[in-house]
Amino acid sequence: MMKYQQVSYNFVPKAEDLKNNSTLASVKDDNAQLLHNSKLLNELEELKEKLDFAKQQLELKESELFSATTRLDELEYQIQKYNEFKNDIDHIDSLNIKIENLVKERDSLSIEIKQQQEHIHTLYMIMLVLAFI
Repeated sequence: MMKYQQVSYNFVPKAEDLKNNSTLASVKDDNAQLLHNSKLLNELEELKEKLDFAKQQLELKESELFSATTRLDELEYQIQKYNEFKNDIDHIDSLNIKIENLVKERDSLSIEIKQQQEHIHTLYMIMLVLAFI
C-alpha cells in the first residue's frame, strides 16, 4: 500500500501519522509533567530543609527556655534566701535595739543603786552619830 504523507491539507493523514503526533503530544505532556514534578520535588526539598531548620531553631529555643527556667528558679531561690536574710537582719536589729535599751536601763539602775548605797551609807553614819550621842 502506498503511504500518504502530509504535503497539503487535501489528504487525510494516516493513523500512523496521527499516532506519531499523539505520541509526540503525549511525550510533550510527559515532559511537562516531569518538569512540573521536578519543580515540585525541588520545592519539597526546600520545604524539608526549611522544616529541618525550623526544628533546629525549635530545639535551640527549647534549650534556651529550659536554661531560662533554670535561671529563674535559681533567682527565685536567691530571692527567698535574701528575704530570709533580710528578716534575720531585721530581727537582729530589733534585738540590738532591745539590748541598747537594756544597757541604758542597767546603767540607770546602776546609778540608782549607787545613789541608794550612798543614801544607806549616809543613814548608817547618821545612825552611828546618833548611837554616840
